[in-house]
Amino acid sequence: MELLWKIIQDGSGVVPTVSEKAFTQLCTLLTHNDCQLQREPYLEKCIDKLSAGESVPQSLNLAQRILNSFQVKRRKKVIEQLDQKFKLVDVFLKELATYKRAAQKAVQQATTQQPAVAGDAEKKDKKKLKRRKDGDTTSSESSGSDGRRVVTVDVNTLPVGKTKIPHLEHIKLRLEFLEYILTNSAIIFSPATVRAFTPFCFNPGSCVVCHYSLPFNPYRWTLYGK
Repeated sequence: MELLWKIIQDGSGVVPTVSEKAFTQLCTLLTHNDCQLQREPYLEKCIDKLSAGESVPQSLNLAQRILNSFQVKRRKKVIEQLDQKFKLVDVFLKELATYKRAAQKAVQQATTQQPAVAGDAEKKDKKKLKRRKDGDTTSSESSGSDGRRVVTVDVNTLPVGKTKIPHLEHIKLRLEFLEYILTNSAIIFSPATVRAFTPFCFNPGSCVVCHYSLPFNPYRWTLYGK
């Protein structure tokens, strides 16, 4: 299992298909009855990765798969123990803020302005045609009023991080995991937690980068909302 764990990490150097197969096999092993004693140690590994901001999509996916393998009462207890031991919600929100900054930086880097030069129009048409053939809708080019070439980025499909997962998938994965742990436990958002969550959202709640609508109202998980 340790080898499979290493394979699915960012920077392992394996091709995506190998990483995906390793992830599937690791999930199969950890959800098998014979490997029950390994579940909580690997959950803690996932939280450690979340805290370090490394291999977050894989870690959240694996953690949710492991938690799903528990009976309802046991699952609730495990989630609450993780929150007590690691301050799970606080760690999650801290990583979410870090990811937001990384996504905004990726948008800034992808949205570039460069001086227009002779032959740009022809090159632009060729690039546009190639992207259409390849099905790539990540970005498009136009000319600004000052003659500079402006690259407009589709934030939803913009790859972010070493895993090259599109931004929208990053957001959905994180927020769905947060809703999962809140739904399957008695964890309550404190006023401080709600305030920490607020900078990430617009009212009533959307990603400040791509305006993805939240799948839930964060105020629902306060003392008065539960």
